[in-house]
Amino acid sequence: MENNMVTVGQGPSAAFTIHNTLGDADISMSNNSTDSDSFVWNFGDGNSSIATNPTLSYEGEGSYEIMLIAMNECGFDTARQVVEIIFAPNPTITTSETSGCGPLTVVFEANPQGDNYTYDWTFPGGSPATSDQAVVTVIYDIPGQYMADLTVTNAAGSGTNSTIEMITIV
Repeated sequence: MENNMVTVGQGPSAAFTIHNTLGDADISMSNNSTDSDSFVWNFGDGNSSIATNPTLSYEGEGSYEIMLIAMNECGFDTARQVVEIIFAPNPTITTSETSGCGPLTVVFEANPQGDNYTYDWTFPGGSPATSDQAVVTVIYDIPGQYMADLTVTNAAGSGTNSTIEMITIV
C-alpha cells in the first residue's frame, strides 16, 4: 500500500511595529510577521525596501502610511500603519516696521503659525512686554533700539528665533 502525504501550507500574516522618537525623522520597523519568507515595504514617500527590518529618514513633516506586504509560497498579507513626522519649530519673525518716530506701532508676526504651536514673545521696552499670540501689536514710546525674542513650541519641542529683530525709535 502506498502512502500519499498531502502537505498544506499556511499563508503569511503581516504585522510590524514602528519605532520613532517625536521630533525625529529617523524611524525603524520591527517586522512581526509570521509564516513569511519575503517582504516588500512602501514608506508613503516614494521609497520602498525589501529588508526584513528596515530603517529610513523622512525628508519632511507629514503623515505617511507605511505598508508591509509579507509573502510566502501560499500567498501574501498586507499590514498598514500611519506615522506622523513632526519637527521642532525653527521660528522666524516678520515685522511691519523696523524704525520710526515714537510712539511707534510695530506688528510682529511669528512663523510658523497654527493650532499646534504655542508662542512666547518678549518685547523689552515695548507695550505689551510679553505675549503668547502668533501676531502681536507692540508700541514703543521712548527713543532707542529694541529687540524682540520669540520661542515657538509644538509637540516635538521648542525653537527660539535666531535673528533678533532690531527696532529703532528716533
